[in-house]
Amino acid sequence: ILLYNVLSPHGSELYGTEPLSFYFYNGFLNFNVAFIFALVSLPVYLVFRCFSKEIPAVAGYFLAPLYLWLGIMFVTPHKEERFLYPVYPLISLAAAIVLFILWKATAACCGYFYKHMREASLINISGFYIIYICLAVCRVAALESYYRAPMHLYKDVYSIPELEPTICIGKEWHRFPSSFFVPEGATVRFVKSSFTGQLPQRYYPNVNGTFAVNPNQNNANLEESSVYVNIKQCDYLVDVDFGVESALEPRYNTKTGWTSIKSYPFLNAAKSKTIARAFLIPTYSRKHVKYGTYHLLKRTRLIKQQEEDRERLVKLQKYQESKRSKHHDNDEL
Repeated sequence: ILLYNVLSPHGSELYGTEPLSFYFYNGFLNFNVAFIFALVSLPVYLVFRCFSKEIPAVAGYFLAPLYLWLGIMFVTPHKEERFLYPVYPLISLAAAIVLFILWKATAACCGYFYKHMREASLINISGFYIIYICLAVCRVAALESYYRAPMHLYKDVYSIPELEPTICIGKEWHRFPSSFFVPEGATVRFVKSSFTGQLPQRYYPNVNGTFAVNPNQNNANLEESSVYVNIKQCDYLVDVDFGVESALEPRYNTKTGWTSIKSYPFLNAAKSKTIARAFLIPTYSRKHVKYGTYHLLKRTRLIKQQEEDRERLVKLQKYQESKRSKHHDNDEL
């Protein structure tokens, strides 16, 4: 991560840039109030050490890598959630240290005013846990309710009956989980969309295919046209419909030649309020979120062909049953 995004000559700006607030929002969504505690952990620790030695000095050494990593990632123009994965354990540790300090500080302060300082400290800590758990549950519920469509749809993709289908993906390339979610023998290809960066390449079909370098790949995020196929070559298409279209991203589910065989609601983030889509808040979120539709589309001609094949099979079965019945009658005579 550091070598490519920070120390490389081309810079991480090739893949887009985000403002400094990106990691604040992202960290709060993943850790809610614990992320705030982690951000203030070092100054809180230093202040507490001035008055008490109950926390060993070694705790500061555990907090230093967190601040070092966050400092580098926060100033890097290109930001992604996965860049914070290496310090997720340290975020939890830092939040726990602050929680411990608050418990001790509350107990010390309350000792001057209350006889039951232990109970007062526990109430303080319990309040943190209640807020944390409520926000965490609302966040998990939002992810499950709003964004589950792709994973449900790829369960249907895995059940495609054809032996060697061509499954195409357009603007939804970034939500394709992996080839493990398509049936054996299927081919996943991309169709042109408004995205102009580099798309994933296919593995070479040989014993060293998983680590052989594809000559069409580049480290400058330049678009490579060899990954695209003509839409006419596609048997199936995964797409999302938000009610808008362009020349490169039409609403395929409304076009002649395609039939939606599976569909699921999917959050339309652009038309939903931020708080309502970040956390599933009972009653409030339902009124302030909008949905699009995630589709698994199939060529209409393939559906008609399968229907014709089924009709022929039914006719053949009826003919064979009729023939067996006649033979049976002749045998009885």
